[in-house]
Formats: sequence, C-alpha cells, structure tokens
Amino acid sequence: MNISECPREHAVIEAVGAGLWPDRADADLRAHVSSCGVCREVADVAVLLQSDRDLAWRDAQVPASGLVWWRAEMRARAEAARVASRPMTVVQGIALTCALAAVVAGVGVWSGWAGQWLDWLRSLVHVADWRVAAIADLSTLAQHGVFAAVVAGILMLAPVAAYFATSDR
Repeated sequence: MNISECPREHAVIEAVGAGLWPDRADADLRAHVSSCGVCREVADVAVLLQSDRDLAWRDAQVPASGLVWWRAEMRARAEAARVASRPMTVVQGIALTCALAAVVAGVGVWSGWAGQWLDWLRSLVHVADWRVAAIADLSTLAQHGVFAAVVAGILMLAPVAAYFATSDR
C-alpha cells in the first residue's frame, strides 16, 4: 500500500467542513482535487463524514436546559454530601471503637458480678462435694465463658457495624 500526502489536503478538509465543497470552493482547489488522487479521496471521505455529522445533529434530542441544570445541581449536591460525610465517617469509627471498649469493660465488670452471685449461690447449697465442684466449674465458666462469648459476638458484629458506618448508602 502506497501512502502519500498532499500539501493541500488540509485546504480540502477546511472547505468541506465550512460547507463550501464543491459548489462554492475555489476553482483552483476544485481543479487540484480533480487531478490529485489523494485529495479526491480526502474530499470524498470528508463529505461522507460531514453528512453523517449533519444527520446526527438533526436526530439528536437535546434535553431542556432546566433538566441539564437540575442534573448538574443534583450531582454537585451529592458530591458535596460525600465530601462532608468523610469526617463523620472518621468520627463514627472512633465512636465504634469507644463503644466496643465500653462493652468489653462492661463484660469484665459483669463477669465479676456473676462470679460473686455464683459464690453466694454456692454458699446456700450444702450438698455433696461433687455438686459444689460442679457449681465451682459453673462459676469459672460464667466468668470466662460469658466474656468469651460476648467478645466473639462483638468480633462478629464489628465488621457489619463498620460496613454500615462507612457505606455510602
């Protein structure tokens, strides 16, 4: 394939783009296009592209200016809300961390209270040694098992809470 260029291609493209081709174009340019194969192809392609562009402009349905303005306003408000909510996301994360710390501290206090309650219950029961040992085991389980269960629950719910705190919806 032999690709060649002509220095007058640009003038042909400008004439077609301005709507001067072929009737109102320069006689010199028309004579050149009829003798130059490259410029003839450029003119043919440019005319086709120009007609397609004109057809597309005629068929285009441009929305009303009010609708365009409203959409731009909504987009700007949504972006402003997103920017404004970023610091709140950080504050929510800090609040979530504080709440988790408070729950862990509360569980620690509650497990001590539960142990005291089971000790009181054990002092009321005067039965065989195996039952006292079972209550002692129950007291240990209450002190540490409840704490472990609450911490496990927090660890399962923390990602869900973090997701809702940081999601855009």
